[in-house]
Amino acid sequence: MMMKRLSGCLAVLAIFLSLAANLSAAETLSITSRSAILMDMKTGRILYSHNADAEIQPASITKVLTLYLADEAILEGKVRLQDRVKISRKAGRTGGSRMFLEPGSELPLGELLKGVAVVSANDAAVAVAEYIAGGMERFVESMNRKARELGMSHSFFCNPNGLPAKGQVTTARDMVILARAYL
Repeated sequence: MMMKRLSGCLAVLAIFLSLAANLSAAETLSITSRSAILMDMKTGRILYSHNADAEIQPASITKVLTLYLADEAILEGKVRLQDRVKISRKAGRTGGSRMFLEPGSELPLGELLKGVAVVSANDAAVAVAEYIAGGMERFVESMNRKARELGMSHSFFCNPNGLPAKGQVTTARDMVILARAYL
């Protein structure tokens, strides 16, 4: 269900990972990024890595973990896509890429999740976090707990949207662990 929504967000990752079918092509890649990793998603085998454990800011890829937790809450029956979510002042004031949510308005959870997945909406990520966990801080605690459960040992999250925050870090290796678990 959420995988369809996430498909657009992970298109670039999927194209990059499709190189895994041809290992010789992966070996000849010229990567200019600070950190990179290429994994065969079926086997978990690392095909290429460059500085994969360097700490980096997670930015909007943080939203993959937010969507992961939302998916879990839906599958566990804690929330439904049709649930009406009241937008808080905090969510409405969140900057960066956004859906321009109005504080006090209500939208279905499913629409907010589309906003997170398709528009990379920071305000929607906050609204989703507040709704699922009863507050952004509790949701962030869940994010960090889930990251540890998945084996993301070098990541720490401070918010559900990836906006810059002191101490918020991840690695390319941790992000590929998350991507594989989510897919």
